[in-house]
Amino acid sequence: MKPRIISSYPDAVQHIILPVNLKKPSSIPKPIRAAVKSVTADEECSTFILDHRVYHLICTDNKDYKALMYNAITCAKKANGKAIHIDLTGVGRHEKIVKAVIHGCLLSDYNIHLYQTKKVKKASRRISISGMESGVILRKIIAELTHQVEAQKLVMDIINAPSNKLTPAQFAQKIARTLKPLGIKVSIFGHKQLEQKGLLALLAVNRGSEDPARFVVMEYRAVGKSPKKHVGLIGKGITFDTGGISLKPSDSMHYMKSDLGGAAAVFGAMYMIGKQKPQVDVTAIIPTTDNSIGTRAIKPGDVIGSYSGKTIEVLNTDAEGRLVLADGLAYMCKNYKTDYLMDLATLTGSIVRALGYHAAGMFSKNRALQTQLLKLSDHTYEQVWPMPMWDQYAQQMKSEIADIKNLATKPVAGAITAAKFLEAFVDDHPAWVHLDIAAVAFGESPLSKEKCGTGWGPGLIWEWIKNIESSVRKK
Repeated sequence: MKPRIISSYPDAVQHIILPVNLKKPSSIPKPIRAAVKSVTADEECSTFILDHRVYHLICTDNKDYKALMYNAITCAKKANGKAIHIDLTGVGRHEKIVKAVIHGCLLSDYNIHLYQTKKVKKASRRISISGMESGVILRKIIAELTHQVEAQKLVMDIINAPSNKLTPAQFAQKIARTLKPLGIKVSIFGHKQLEQKGLLALLAVNRGSEDPARFVVMEYRAVGKSPKKHVGLIGKGITFDTGGISLKPSDSMHYMKSDLGGAAAVFGAMYMIGKQKPQVDVTAIIPTTDNSIGTRAIKPGDVIGSYSGKTIEVLNTDAEGRLVLADGLAYMCKNYKTDYLMDLATLTGSIVRALGYHAAGMFSKNRALQTQLLKLSDHTYEQVWPMPMWDQYAQQMKSEIADIKNLATKPVAGAITAAKFLEAFVDDHPAWVHLDIAAVAFGESPLSKEKCGTGWGPGLIWEWIKNIESSVRKK
């Protein structure tokens, strides 16, 4: 339910979300200044009762977007599903803070209990807002965030779904059911079409599975004759990753249902694009399969083909994500003329060791594109950080018996060598960027007691699309 903009506290609402800057007491509403004196800036959400209302304070002092958003989620969840009112009186001029707080409140009613038999009656939480000086800006923020949160909830549902509830075929059908009503063309290639088209790397990964792979192509075309840029998006869609013959350790293998984080992000972004209708053409591709063990599964040492025509020596079957992405990237480059090309994938553990859990690794030789995305990521909680793409790293991917191998033999710079592998399939695209989102797509969140999908991706992609649209209009 979209939040309502009103001029004062509604009589019936007991729970007030109040972002405050403790360093500026004048920004705190006078009736509650005395009550907040004991609050410290490091508290996530301080709660107190005053005049029969429950106030949930979010301290905005030196907090980044993600911290503010997560604190807003924590505060809103304390209302236990009841209506909430957001008072922006003290922060109404700070658009970033306003967006983060509203964002968190909108996300707070996400239901992770997807398959529990005891169904909780789900009702959209009523949210009202006051205290923003510009109603025009606030309405724009609400409209955009409403669609973004809808997209993020789709992403989280996909990532949180166990693989027996989301096969490649079921994933493809969900994409079609969701995006076609928004005017987005969706084409789904089954096993026979994959063979006919020569998507051999995807088929190779799928050999050990009982569920046939799918290759989903989504096409959004802006209405009108004005000049447009064309953006290509590719998302890795491994519905579950056992590692194949190169079997993963069992301790945390259940988390491998999240290995389609890149595909989920692309799906969510296309939903938001379909809702917002930018003047940018967007084509998206999701190659999807699970990576399982079976009598027909590929083995370490096998040499496989690919859509590009290149042969690949498979040194490790657990480096399968780059194989399906190779076919997705090559298919995009051969069949569509794109001005920008982005792929997203939960690709390597190496990027987690390099950057921790705060940012995605960004790989591109296009410095302008890197700078653009780095700046845009600062306006969202979806942060990226540039990594080197020097050609020296490509030497580690050379194979003696095939055109390229899928894993470097040296146990260093794994995220970089994975990106160099993908680079071999983009046909020297001048504006290609690879985002390794292994550290950020799935993790700790106030929306769940255990690790879960974070909804990472649609926000950054949408900011990027808007920026591209804006740059065309200025010319």
